[in-house]
Amino acid sequence: MAGGWVGDNTSVPGSSSSSPSEEYRQRQQAREATVAHFEKLHVRLGNLRLLLVIAALAAVWWRLERDDFSAWWLLLPVLLFVALAIFHARVLRLRFCAERAVEVYRTGLARIEDRWSGAGQRGERTDTHASLYAADLDLFGPDSLFELLSLARTRMGEDTLASWLLSPSSVAAVRQRHAAVCELRSRLDLREDVAILGDDLKVGLNPEALTQWAEAPNRLNRLWLRWVSCLLSLSAVGTAILWAERGEKAPFFIVLILATIITASLRKHTAEVLLGTEHALKDLQLLSSLLARLEREGKLNQAGGSLRDLIRTTTATH
Repeated sequence: MAGGWVGDNTSVPGSSSSSPSEEYRQRQQAREATVAHFEKLHVRLGNLRLLLVIAALAAVWWRLERDDFSAWWLLLPVLLFVALAIFHARVLRLRFCAERAVEVYRTGLARIEDRWSGAGQRGERTDTHASLYAADLDLFGPDSLFELLSLARTRMGEDTLASWLLSPSSVAAVRQRHAAVCELRSRLDLREDVAILGDDLKVGLNPEALTQWAEAPNRLNRLWLRWVSCLLSLSAVGTAILWAERGEKAPFFIVLILATIITASLRKHTAEVLLGTEHALKDLQLLSSLLARLEREGKLNQAGGSLRDLIRTTTATH
């Protein structure tokens, strides 16, 4: 999304008789209550996991001392711990999302109450040298119009908003944006979901870096490397079995040394690939989350398609 300004100073859903600030405050309090609920659940699950570990250790000790039950029963606390850990991770994720939602509404209230200065995006990456009015009108930088308007989640959104501020638009384009604002005005849940998507609120999609990663040549395209990797893996398993059965250690360590030498020779290329993949993965996860959430918004496919058309138009330029 290009900016986070829609709805901050207009009516919002469920608040026909309440002001935007009241709606934001109510939602902030509701999300704070959700955070408190998941925090209590987090503490309880942590204690339960600790008790489960203690119980498992006690069961192991009892099995070794008395031999009263089958050792297979020891798998039960392990499975319970794994299931509990998965559920605990989900609780932590939900708490994290609720915390970010609290921050979204706290930021929104600050903007409504004119306390936004110094806390937003400044658009300092934007090149304004060719503009005749950007500096005089304080469009970018501290306490700028861009800082007031932008809550973009991606760099594409920042660049789109910056281009809107730096260049004139046709009447048709302006009307299209106004229609999109009218659609977003009543979709506070959608705006909240878009604002909290991604593992890090500060992660932003960098289209140039993502394109460069996607078009980069394959650095590990040597055919012999695949066969050697497969052969070394099978050899490691075979020599490990040989060591366990006959006690012959030398073959296993020879394979290990060869694998270490090959890995060290490819360390530079491997590090470059892994680093680029890590950054690209974060960008792709954020982009896929944004697109999936927009696709789930059923109204985008109904009569009011101004927001859909605006998204299609702005993303087509990147």
